[in-house]
Amino acid sequence: MNLEKDKTEYIVAFVSEFAKKYKLSEKEAFNYLDRFKAVDFLERQYNIAHTLSFSQMVSDVAFFCRKNGGGL
Repeated sequence: MNLEKDKTEYIVAFVSEFAKKYKLSEKEAFNYLDRFKAVDFLERQYNIAHTLSFSQMVSDVAFFCRKNGGGL
């Protein structure tokens, strides 16, 4: 397996789920997550994040973004 490919695929799927939850386009969701450091967080925490449900991770990452100044 290629870990970098797995991380990329996970983040793409995560952005899609985040966009659905907050009624954003995928581009808007990615930009928001990137701005508030969630993309870096997901890359660093992939080994744990990918074992949890997207629902749980979307909630946790939204909280993480709020702690970094996000408004969603």
